[in-house]
Amino acid sequence: MLDSLLAIGGLVLLRDSVEWEGRSLLKALIKKSALRGEQVHVLGCEVSEEEFREGFDSDVNSR
Repeated sequence: MLDSLLAIGGLVLLRDSVEWEGRSLLKALIKKSALRGEQVHVLGCEVSEEEFREGFDSDVNSR
């Protein structure tokens, strides 16, 4: 599924809610996109930036 979403390219919007937890999918998309050299922008996250960046290596965090 992840590869299918990224193959299209362009803008991908994910909604994270209590009923449908999307943060793990979001982090997987961010990591894969960043490692492909794409710019990644995250807007409006419910957790702190430091908490959100946990688990990403320095290459991903620099993008």
